[in-house]
Amino acid sequence: MRLVAYASANAGKSGVASFLEIYGLFYISQVLGIPTPVAGILLTTSVLWDAITDPIVGWMLDRVGLSTKNITWCFVLGGAVVGACLLMLLAMTLLPSPAGTFCILLLLLTFRTAYTVIDVPHNTLIGFVAASPKARTRVAGLRILFSGLGRLATTVAAAQLISPGAEDMKPDELLNLGGVLTGLLIITLYAAVGSLSAISPVAPIRQRSSIVETLKFCTANAPLRRLFLLSILNSVAFPVLAIVLVYADTVEITHQGNPIPSFVTVLVMAQLLSLALWDALARHLLGRWTTLRVAYAMLALAAFALTYSNAAGLLLLVITMIAGGAQSGVSMMNWALLPDALEANKSGDVPIFGVFGLLTLANKIASSLAPTIVGLLLMWVELGGEPSNADSSITEFLRLTGALLTGISVACLWVSRRSNFSATPPRTSFR
Repeated sequence: MRLVAYASANAGKSGVASFLEIYGLFYISQVLGIPTPVAGILLTTSVLWDAITDPIVGWMLDRVGLSTKNITWCFVLGGAVVGACLLMLLAMTLLPSPAGTFCILLLLLTFRTAYTVIDVPHNTLIGFVAASPKARTRVAGLRILFSGLGRLATTVAAAQLISPGAEDMKPDELLNLGGVLTGLLIITLYAAVGSLSAISPVAPIRQRSSIVETLKFCTANAPLRRLFLLSILNSVAFPVLAIVLVYADTVEITHQGNPIPSFVTVLVMAQLLSLALWDALARHLLGRWTTLRVAYAMLALAAFALTYSNAAGLLLLVITMIAGGAQSGVSMMNWALLPDALEANKSGDVPIFGVFGLLTLANKIASSLAPTIVGLLLMWVELGGEPSNADSSITEFLRLTGALLTGISVACLWVSRRSNFSATPPRTSFR
């Protein structure tokens, strides 16, 4: 139950974050009346600010020290500020006059900062709540499960309120959604705090490493360096695939006259349904590193098949299911192996929070490249050209995307082949 309580916070975090990630642009531009280019700049600025604050928050937490009291304060204050910012942002629909751009930006920056105060320590604690390899595999799977459930619930609920017919939307219902998301975040963070009592050290563990010293530690630790590289490549590949599938959902694809289900929905469902399989493989049959390689091999197979999909509905649906399952295994094993990479350092001190802050920074920078990459691919195949060439352009778009993802998957498979530190004994000071 302790592992479930810890991982449940991912549902709350994913719920509030998914609203801005998925519907933020539409809400700010169409509901609050901010011009779309300005709304895009506001959201991009907040994401860049979020990336910058990740290593700073990690550095500050290393200096303050790891203890139940400090983590609890991070969760309580961070959760309260995140919820307040979300509610104030949604309450702007009730104002008699349009909301100002500066006020929206201030709320977004405050939201991102408070979210980082929650996210960095919660991610760091994965190595503390689970000391054994099997437990870390299980808690990594639980994290992905709760994240998927939170994202799915937010998407379904918000889609009923925010739509092209936004003029019929009731502002108080949207505010109620914000209240539900805030409540879910606070409840799950409270559950995560309850999971700390049995595993947190009595005295705070403090690290005086600077951000530069933390970066040197990450580059000098070979296992950690490889996991960083794998995580960065994943952060590029996964959003690219998701964006491509969003585009595929906008095209009317059928099989024998019957409509094909949403590819994005199939991708998320495949991720959730495959967690039990990856957990069984890692804990009972293959081990974590071998399971990670199998997941990358599946992803490479799906990406290679995408180059021959020819925009066929049923084949693309099967490819989506395979890719979703592979993504689940890759994410699960990466999170399970990260504490082992930290423990592979035998020199003593480990700037734990700083490492996770830098990892989050690297992942966000990498994932921000995905829209640009997809845009370049779209320009390459000239999807905006003549209607008579639309089918061939879609096929070429899928083939180029498949070739790119195949290259990334093969590179990840090669990097993971050279890594194996699962036998590293846990460091007592890290528990």
